[in-house]
Amino acid sequence: MRCMLAARSGAVKARTSAINTARSLLTTAPEGLRSRFRGMAGPRLMEELPSVRAEGALGAALGALADLWAAARDAALDMERAIEASLEENCPALLAMYGCGPVSAAKLAVAAGDNPGRLRSEASFAAICGACPIPASSGKTVRHRLNRGGDRQANSALHEIARQRVMRDPETAEYAERARARGKSDREVMRCLKRYVAREAYRALMRPHEVRRPEDASGLVAARRAARVSQVRAASILGTSEKYISMLERGQRELKPIRRAYEAWVEAGLPLDWDRQAFEAERKMDSKKHLAK
Repeated sequence: MRCMLAARSGAVKARTSAINTARSLLTTAPEGLRSRFRGMAGPRLMEELPSVRAEGALGAALGALADLWAAARDAALDMERAIEASLEENCPALLAMYGCGPVSAAKLAVAAGDNPGRLRSEASFAAICGACPIPASSGKTVRHRLNRGGDRQANSALHEIARQRVMRDPETAEYAERARARGKSDREVMRCLKRYVAREAYRALMRPHEVRRPEDASGLVAARRAARVSQVRAASILGTSEKYISMLERGQRELKPIRRAYEAWVEAGLPLDWDRQAFEAERKMDSKKHLAK
């Protein structure tokens, strides 16, 4: 796994270097040539450069860089496919984590494989990844800061997973908003999320073939369709995004808060004026009464 990651990293660096070199050559190229490629994104630029291969020495150099870029791109993709195939065979639980792609999963697996004697608990794994909190309290202020130690590749994998979840997972986004409302900075929110992801990754590494699947939502889908309610309308009633309704119904994500509200809406007979906020408020009140007993 480490060898495949190293090979992919080298291919990615070569790909980036080819783009940067091509941009540098175009900066000093004649205006006619420079204007043809002005404003193009990197990948599109490299795909268009072979068209100038016959235009003198500069065109030949740009064409060679385009060939180098294409070869590096293909090599990186091949390594990613090989990494994914290896993880599917040996640790599918890591790939099943939401927001965790093959490269991030491989970085976490390598960090664990390099330190087998230190994996005593999920806390020790978080320390290996540099995701454990460091006390930074002063006087009456109690706070923690980011850990600058540990395996930085594994830490970057945790950061990328947390970032993807903040953008695409409604549960994580809601948690981040609550944490900010309590006065936490964006860095502190990310630190908390990375610690949670490290805990989840440790469990996946300890049970590599135990993949949890979201509950079947076919009953909810059938009820919605029988009532002739579209996903867009259902999302509006449930106070969420259409894409989250789609993810829940297709079994891509569990999304417990949305599923709980969806089930309550179906039990109520799918009324079009259903109020999710009132449902959540009533649920919190019932929870407080239960704790009081």
